[in-house]
Amino acid sequence: MTRHGQVRALSILLVIAAIAAVAIWWANRPTGGDNKKAAETASASEGGESNGKKPPEATVEAWAEDRQRALELQRDGQWCEAAEAWDAVLKKLPAKSAAPDRDEAQENKRLADARCRPEKPPVAELQVEPPAADRRPAKPSESDVLKFYAPGRKVRSVAWFNVTGTGSNSKWLVRSNANFLYQYRIALETTVKQNDGATVVFEQEFAAVDEVMAISDQKFELQFPQSPVLDVLWSEIDRQLRLVPIYRVIKLVAKSYNTLDPNAERLLTRLGRFVPGIEKAHQIELAERVKDLTGHKLEITYIAGLGVSFVKILAPEDAVLDPDTLNQIARGSSLFADYYISQVDSADEGEIVPVRAEDVGALFSIGDQFSASGQIELKKVGPPGGAAETHSLKVAGGSLEIEAADDGVTRRATLTPKAGTVDYAPAERLVRRAMLEWHTDTLWATRDHLLFGTTSTRNLDITSY
Repeated sequence: MTRHGQVRALSILLVIAAIAAVAIWWANRPTGGDNKKAAETASASEGGESNGKKPPEATVEAWAEDRQRALELQRDGQWCEAAEAWDAVLKKLPAKSAAPDRDEAQENKRLADARCRPEKPPVAELQVEPPAADRRPAKPSESDVLKFYAPGRKVRSVAWFNVTGTGSNSKWLVRSNANFLYQYRIALETTVKQNDGATVVFEQEFAAVDEVMAISDQKFELQFPQSPVLDVLWSEIDRQLRLVPIYRVIKLVAKSYNTLDPNAERLLTRLGRFVPGIEKAHQIELAERVKDLTGHKLEITYIAGLGVSFVKILAPEDAVLDPDTLNQIARGSSLFADYYISQVDSADEGEIVPVRAEDVGALFSIGDQFSASGQIELKKVGPPGGAAETHSLKVAGGSLEIEAADDGVTRRATLTPKAGTVDYAPAERLVRRAMLEWHTDTLWATRDHLLFGTTSTRNLDITSY
């Protein structure tokens, strides 16, 4: 079974976050080819190595060599050594170097420092404290648990969260009134391993968890694919898998799409599915951040009527993660979301049914630093048991209260849906697709978000797919 969209967004540090799902059945289908690490190709600046020319200054060659070494150390998980290598890059960068070059080195040094000297000891497993009684999910019957989550059930998911607009940021080449496109993506495979009607053991493999941003002199007009492209996307992810968190900046000015370095070509191909012609922009800057969970496989134990009780890292071997990351996975996984959406599908035509954020949070995941409460109101379109393979549920209202700690300060905001559709396939007991538009009166990003430092934002368009 594959699902195109329903997953949790990790480190989505924007208060306007919502992820939705599109799915297709894969009956016990194998995962396909082996995952491969993507090459850590140096970013191409104007006149740089991607067009076959040597850098014009020896100083550039000196820091570029240190940069490549730092990337290799990150890839190998040698965080303390990587932090020292990035420090060497910063010391060798010419005084007049572009802001994105320095920003890339500073961000990667910060990533490496945090993992070299973590605030909390990383762990390989976590026993999760049960939520308060009034925050627990509604308990399904034993027969429904067995029916919806039979051992062997497999779902592949890809989700996107997009923000477009104009803004200013001192880190960008175009520092003021630039057009930007931010996209968060998470791709994972969820398999049911055990189910006794009360406790279900899942395996989740995170194929990709990353952010991409493009800054350009052209306006970005989003167009969502009309049909699932999950098979193509998953094969690309298999080839591009990177097992380390990393931050990368790529600058392109008046370059031909056919002469790009591999990283730039890969990112523009990805964004081009949503913004046709993006590669024709006269000037464009790309930034990419790969998240810690990329390449990890987790075992998650879910108790009906209670939620996730245990999380364990299965792969890579001997891997550990921040306990806060594992705890947020537990709180935001919404592994029974298909069941709770099915309850809306069983309602009478036109009836509005509220669903708790805690029960279907996978449809509007808000990241590893955020918690959400509140509800979304859905309305059944068409009679129950209709002949259509997929039933549509329309977003009719609701609101989410978002809360997060940012540099020790608790920040809050309200997120409201403007419009949206959830497509549910009753025969497969699966949410196939969801597209939502969102509104908020407050836009802010925490330190790890690619939009951090962006001000004077206007013309915002916020969508999830």
